[in-house]
Amino acid sequence: MHGTLQAALAIHLLGGPEQRAAWLPSLSTGTFSATTCLWSARDAAVIAPLLRARPAADGSWRLSGTADFVSDADIADHIVVSGADAVVERTVGFVVPLAAAGVHADALPLMGGHRAFRVRFDDVEVADRRAVLAGPAGTGLADHDLRRVANAAVALLSLDLVGVGEAALQRTVDYTVARRQFGRPIASFQAAQHLVANMHIALAAARLAAHSAVFWIGRGRTATRETAIARMHAAAAAKSITLDAHQLHGGMGYVIETDLHLFSERARVLSTLGGGADVAATWLEEEA
Repeated sequence: MHGTLQAALAIHLLGGPEQRAAWLPSLSTGTFSATTCLWSARDAAVIAPLLRARPAADGSWRLSGTADFVSDADIADHIVVSGADAVVERTVGFVVPLAAAGVHADALPLMGGHRAFRVRFDDVEVADRRAVLAGPAGTGLADHDLRRVANAAVALLSLDLVGVGEAALQRTVDYTVARRQFGRPIASFQAAQHLVANMHIALAAARLAAHSAVFWIGRGRTATRETAIARMHAAAAAKSITLDAHQLHGGMGYVIETDLHLFSERARVLSTLGGGADVAATWLEEEA
């Protein structure tokens, strides 16, 4: 879902009326699924194109290069990717079928069952002009537009982290209410109550920060500052909440039958995609 949503946002923000009409209805109804590779998985501030795009006389393009850490490339139908024009100094976006000739996806091992791939483009032809995102005047994609797309992805993943934290917190509350020790529920002990209160406070701050980032991006701003704050809060909250959840579950928190590890592993992956809290702190330095 995240990949398709990010691809739709990229086409909406980077494409024109022709591209939007061609792709957005199918993406929004689920006819097509998609993924993106428009920014670095290590640092979303790095938006330099990874591919070499060579225009042909007939209006088609040829793409060559490699894109790393592409999510869900095994199940998506299309990928939205950027390339550096080999003739004119500009960045151009493309919507490419992952089943196209010359596209090869190799799985990369990641934690928590997260699917990521290295996608190679070996002289891949893009002939449909509706699949080319070249900016309003055809002069290429602006850096601030690409950064806005990247920030939107990070902000939405921060909201996903909020959901992970919320699920872990609710499971922890349910467990501490049901689990009895020394003749009473462990939720009645003040030490457990303090931990749960801290989890709730961290989650509330992360939710507000993520909502702020999404709000301002939706209103046309690049919102790098808000996105950085959202990532920093969400990553910190996800880490503290999942660790405290394991502690309050006691020995049950360290066996796979509880499923708590699924939330911890997802939190760890989502906290690093596009850059962790330490990377997000450098975005604040940029804004300052």
